[in-house]
Amino acid sequence: MEKTVVIIGGGLGGLTTACLLCKEGYRVTVLEKHTVAGGGLHMFKRKGVRYETGIHYISGFQPGGVLRKFYSYLGIFDQLKIKPLDPEAFDRVYVKSENKSYPIGKGKEHFIAGWAKLFPEEKDNIRLYTEALYAVADRFYLCNMRLPDQGRTDLYQDETIIRPVGEFIARYIRDPRLQNLLAWNNALYAGKYDTTPLYVHAIINRLFIEGASRFVGGSQQLADAMCALIRKHGGEVICGDGVREIATRDREVQYVVTEKGKRYKALQYISALHPFTTLNLIDPAQFTKAYRNRIQSMPNTYSAFILFAKVRKNTFPYLNSNIYCTDDYDQIWKVGNYKPEEWPMGMMVMTPPESESEEKYAEKIIVNCLMNFEDVRLWENTTTGQRGKDYESFKKACEERVLCKLEGYFPGICGQIEHYFSATPLTIRDYTGSKEGALYGYVKDFRALEQSHISPYTKVKNLLLTGQNLNLHGILGVPLNAMITVASMIGGIEPLIEKINGADRHTH
Repeated sequence: MEKTVVIIGGGLGGLTTACLLCKEGYRVTVLEKHTVAGGGLHMFKRKGVRYETGIHYISGFQPGGVLRKFYSYLGIFDQLKIKPLDPEAFDRVYVKSENKSYPIGKGKEHFIAGWAKLFPEEKDNIRLYTEALYAVADRFYLCNMRLPDQGRTDLYQDETIIRPVGEFIARYIRDPRLQNLLAWNNALYAGKYDTTPLYVHAIINRLFIEGASRFVGGSQQLADAMCALIRKHGGEVICGDGVREIATRDREVQYVVTEKGKRYKALQYISALHPFTTLNLIDPAQFTKAYRNRIQSMPNTYSAFILFAKVRKNTFPYLNSNIYCTDDYDQIWKVGNYKPEEWPMGMMVMTPPESESEEKYAEKIIVNCLMNFEDVRLWENTTTGQRGKDYESFKKACEERVLCKLEGYFPGICGQIEHYFSATPLTIRDYTGSKEGALYGYVKDFRALEQSHISPYTKVKNLLLTGQNLNLHGILGVPLNAMITVASMIGGIEPLIEKINGADRHTH
């Protein structure tokens, strides 16, 4: 019998899962509600300029990198145009109170040496901290595309792995400024000083220290390459027709129904949607009340307000670094925990590349400011383009605050901007399908880790889950979660890991 699968959602999670299944001989149909597949990889055009929706910053594609191995196995790595960020400063932290910029170097030894030069009295502590961070990240076999360790224990029960990240940094570092600076990119993982488990900080920091880069010309290329792979293997990617119902009987999916009334039937089904959204498509009787309540009550990570700006030709320099801007050191941990009058509490500024070669000037600027969904709760029952004048006034006020703050960090920049527009948590929610526009899925809290981890299995026997809400999020986490979902169908993760590593050895 032909192995058939319907995948609900054509974002990074759905497409990656589909590609892995195609390699395993499945015939896959991906159903995506938007007119173009990609989710956070999707790009759109405004005033002749193309902008990325969500994935602006990547890693793991360097020689030996986990994602290079992964996409080489899929056969699409060579189709991707990737530009490494500045090895001397892949990220920079600008602290306005001291008018000081801190460059962060790429590679373990470069990273250590850079911080040691800035804080010589902490030289030995910086090495101890970095070695400990790498040791934690190395414990996670899948993040290293390694076979599971024999006789392994549950890492999530290990207090040295799940302790709060703030406590971990303070254990090694004495200078309070450096303690804050080492959390410079906590906005990439919804980091909180006293609740975020160490392993999240360690995995993500090592990932970017080792291979920080960007897509040249934007992230849509990855989605397009995966769609082509699916079709090459006889599958379909159907856009512009989202699923409105998952029809079940006796805890088994019979078929799915789309907004256009079409039915799709397969042996197995996978939802790449947020689990909360998935449950709303299914007869409530198929799940226990306790399970539904758990999914509905789990806290989501914060969202963002994003300013997209086209700059005047040959005016603003291309920045081959991400710039994290803050007014003072102690605000680094507060970016997602602010009072309304304090927003935005810092920002991340990027200039996406258009060429693999050296670029002197930027074409566009993307400014990410974290924002809680509560700030737009008033309009949560509205849809794009139909939110009313009060919402438009709110957006305009937010844009002005961001531009004012940006001008303080980059004097003269507002005069170089030709055109700008913005997206709020509502925009992100409606275009990515994430509950409350959450950037990174469910909140990871060391005090209740079991509540933030979702199994790919469900009580509906032929329905599985995939996507960023299972375990880790982002450009690394989502493909690894796809592997976990596919492994549950093919009898284990080990065969997948061996195939991926074998393909990588073959390409070298």
